[in-house]
Amino acid sequence: MQETTPADKMFRTFQIQKFDTKRMIPAVSMSIDVNAEPLMALRKKVNENRPKEKRVTVTHVVLKAACDTLMDFPVLYSSFNGKRVVENPELVLNVPVDVENHVEYLVVRNPNELTLDQLIADCYEEIEKINRGEGEFRKKVQTIVKVPFFIRKLAMAFPATGIKFLREHYGNFVISNFGSLGVDRGTLASAQPMIAVLCMGRMAKMPVDDGKGGHEFKMMLPLTMTFDHRPVDGGYVGRYLTALRELLEAPGPIFESVV
Repeated sequence: MQETTPADKMFRTFQIQKFDTKRMIPAVSMSIDVNAEPLMALRKKVNENRPKEKRVTVTHVVLKAACDTLMDFPVLYSSFNGKRVVENPELVLNVPVDVENHVEYLVVRNPNELTLDQLIADCYEEIEKINRGEGEFRKKVQTIVKVPFFIRKLAMAFPATGIKFLREHYGNFVISNFGSLGVDRGTLASAQPMIAVLCMGRMAKMPVDDGKGGHEFKMMLPLTMTFDHRPVDGGYVGRYLTALRELLEAPGPIFESVV
């Protein structure tokens, strides 16, 4: 059994306080299955002569595709203050990272403006810091926990404070990879002011209609979006997921900048 570390305790406290039941949202989830074989083939070709720290993973491709697609669906990375949608001036991506017995966060600003290689480099550098116990978000949490909880709770009662925290430190859109833990698919918890979060499941061979009355097995990637149904509806989310699937199933544009 893995020993519980001080960081485990600190981040568990952060999680308990983050998900205040008064801010939990009326959530709805929608899922799609993506044919991952085209991106797997491109990924294999690109990685043939690449060093470990530059290798493209399926997660990298999904992060890039999801963020690029979000540019046409800005409500999904906006904030909701309980009364209205507050647009965010930039996309700030949050990716949970499993460490010891807790979760830390990799935060990337404006990932839509990065090439795939730049995104990989940013992710690799921050994950290395997280593994050394020097992650940027850990430093922030260490500062936060020094402030008495009742003061933090009072401050977070003001919607503008929560929105500012997301913009500056946490991120306004989360993508988590349950598949890396061997989980087929899942949904993420979310709290106001965040509007939507995306979860990757485990890739697996699934039967797909071959258009001739039969089936063929293809490697499929499940993606599930959970969203606050007050500021956004299923039609908007469904169009986002469809656009994301189209990009991932024809991922050439994502790989264009890869050297």
